Amino acid sequence: MGGKASVIQQAIATLAFSPPPCTYKKSDAKIVRTVDGDDICMMWTAPFSVLQDMSTCTIDQYHDGQTCILFSHGNAEDLACIKSFTQWLADKTLCNVVSYDYVGFGHSSAGIPTEDNMKVALETVYAHMISTLKIPCKQILLFGRSIGSCPTIAFASQSYCDCMGVMLLSPLASGIRTVLKPRTVGTKLCNLLDHVFCPNVHYIRKIKAPICIIHGTADAVVPLHNAIELQAAVNPAVESTLVQIVGAGHNNITTDFSEKLSMHFETFMTRCKVDCLTLEEYS
Repeated sequence: MGGKASVIQQAIATLAFSPPPCTYKKSDAKIVRTVDGDDICMMWTAPFSVLQDMSTCTIDQYHDGQTCILFSHGNAEDLACIKSFTQWLADKTLCNVVSYDYVGFGHSSAGIPTEDNMKVALETVYAHMISTLKIPCKQILLFGRSIGSCPTIAFASQSYCDCMGVMLLSPLASGIRTVLKPRTVGTKLCNLLDHVFCPNVHYIRKIKAPICIIHGTADAVVPLHNAIELQAAVNPAVESTLVQIVGAGHNNITTDFSEKLSMHFETFMTRCKVDCLTLEEYS
């Protein structure tokens, strides 16, 4: 299996991660193996218009579509917990959705979830989508919710990532910024502490794809200033949008504010598709 977590990583994992009890069958998921030897469970969700003609829905029955969303879920969730959301997302966007569990979550390898093995899990799933499912990079939209923004931003910041776009819902600017504002400890110290866990605010400036950040104004888990700081750090040459959902909290934004989310998802994805078509014209 993957490398052992350090004492610091174990301490961070205790504070940052809360894997729920697993309630889905391992046979319901596709297992892909990382370069570190960890098994990662992944699932595919199609729009209901496709599913109603099928008796089962597994990644091996993947139906090609124009766009596929690679979804990295939040904390205290696994593939079973997010099933209703990924189905709603597929139906509203008419896109396929591929989701996966991190190490220590669901039926993925038992172990301590860390920032590093989250990144490796996403990269492994992405590679499977490209090589096995034959999905072109420009048809993949990366979507990270809450702590899922960490592997999403880290991967999207890599020079070899050529995705369609990056959507972030209730994202962290960094682990430390979920509990402190830069002005509280000073910008220099905050910049140093960012690197203790998930320095998204430093990675995001390297992303070249369009970015949409959506955050609730009443989020008490990951305060709104995280989204504002992320938006401020985006490369000015990159098309980006920050949407503040008034009154939305961290855990009710996908349920009580679903129609507003749907509208912004559609607008952003349309913009990404236009950008991709424009690039093809000049390629």
